[in-house]
Amino acid sequence: MSYTQAVRVEEVDPDLLCPFCDELLPDPLSSGLSSALERLRRTAESQPRFGNAKGLKTSVDIYVSFCSRHDVESHELPKGKENGWPRQINTLELAGRVRKLKSRLQAMIDDPDEGTFFRPLQASAKQYGKNSITGAKGAWVTFENASTG
Repeated sequence: MSYTQAVRVEEVDPDLLCPFCDELLPDPLSSGLSSALERLRRTAESQPRFGNAKGLKTSVDIYVSFCSRHDVESHELPKGKENGWPRQINTLELAGRVRKLKSRLQAMIDDPDEGTFFRPLQASAKQYGKNSITGAKGAWVTFENASTG
């Protein structure tokens, strides 16, 4: 039983849940998420489970980007809308914005403790070996540590 399944108090319509991670999907699904889900459904195996009768099973490195994207669309996009963040990136201004962040970015390069990605990957490599940060396990660690919020 996953953590999400264990803490969910009320029954949820399985059509509203991600068939892979059992989290609520954004409503409505974006066209990109909808088409990605259809592609994934064609290759995944049925795996009904407690709390998600329409659960599916496939390799984590196949669905991790889908789950990451639906997490962003469920949580970060609404926050962005609430805060007035632009929906489209103005690529003409992007280089200038990155240049303004140069000192902060350099600080993360010079001292990995300033960032949020390096230390968890380093700890995983130390605990499980260098190969743990590549392949499916590495994809999951990266997903967990790169998730916004």
